[in-house]
Amino acid sequence: MLFERIYLKKLYNISTDAWIEITVPYNNDAILRDKSKAIIIVPGGCYSSVSVREGDPVAIEYLKSGFITIVLHYSVKTAYPIPMLELAYAIDYLRNNAEKYYIDKNKICIIGFSAGGHLAAHYSTMYDCKEVREVFPESKSVNASVLCYPVITADKKYAHEGSFVNLVGHYPENEEELAYFSCEKNIDKMFLL
Repeated sequence: MLFERIYLKKLYNISTDAWIEITVPYNNDAILRDKSKAIIIVPGGCYSSVSVREGDPVAIEYLKSGFITIVLHYSVKTAYPIPMLELAYAIDYLRNNAEKYYIDKNKICIIGFSAGGHLAAHYSTMYDCKEVREVFPESKSVNASVLCYPVITADKKYAHEGSFVNLVGHYPENEEELAYFSCEKNIDKMFLL
């Protein structure tokens, strides 16, 4: 088994506390000759913490199925777009190092829980937003998204307000902000196929 912890600030010369933990089930070129699917695990925590129970235990289950697993430990209690950019940096790193980790670039998936589900859904539907494209002009979405009890909408009727206050610094104040942070409002035709 191959395991690496990678601090994003060391790779990209950025000011962040985020890191990723990559685990490859087998460290054997003969076994891994064919590229494998990868899953990025984004734990929840109301954008105020990163839930331990939604990281490593989930990775272990996916490892059993032959996935390369990546657990994202994103910054919390920081304003948007920091978590979104940290996820973009992690995806960029995976795509640029797919050979090293035996990853099939066409089989990069994401799974997110609660606020991590919001981050996963937000990236999946808005990977080409201005904040990401300023850093990664050729940013690409993931190939599949699994959302587990996600914070999906900013609509006050259904939203987990604390998550949005922690992410944005205030509850979205106008229709433009509400739409921007409501993942269901940003689905395009490609996503519905």
